[in-house]
Amino acid sequence: KTTPVFSLVGVSHIFSPFVDEDASPINFILEMSCTLDILKQHTLVVADTGDFANIRKYCPVDATTNPSLILAASKMPQYSSILDEAVKRAKSTSSDLREQIKLAADHTFVMFGKEILQIIPGRVSTEVDARQLLVQYKHY
Repeated sequence: KTTPVFSLVGVSHIFSPFVDEDASPINFILEMSCTLDILKQHTLVVADTGDFANIRKYCPVDATTNPSLILAASKMPQYSSILDEAVKRAKSTSSDLREQIKLAADHTFVMFGKEILQIIPGRVSTEVDARQLLVQYKHY
C-alpha cells in the first residue's frame, strides 16, 4: 500500500478551498490546523521549502528542497549567517572568483540540508545541476 504525500507548498493557497473567504485570520489558522491534522491522518506531510521556521511549524515527516527554494530562503534575513559562512568557506578554499561562487553555492546547499536534518532527522537530498555530473564523468 502506498501512502499519498502532501506537500506544504503555498500553504495558504492549498487550504483556501477549505476556508470561508470572509473568515478572520484566526479562524483561517484554526481551519488550516484542523485541515492539516485531517491530512496527517491519511497521508505523509512533506515540507517543500528551505525555510526552517515553516518546517518546524508544520512538523512534516520529511522535507525536500531544490536550488530555487534555497535561493528564496537564503534571501530571508534570518538565514544570512548561513550565506556568510558559505562565502567564508568558499573564499578560504579557492582564490578564483568563479570557483568561489560554485563552492559558496555548494556550501549553502549542504548547510541548509544540515539544518533541515536538525529538525527532521534521517536523510536529506539536495538537487544539483546535472551538467556538473556530465563534466565530472566526461573524462572517464
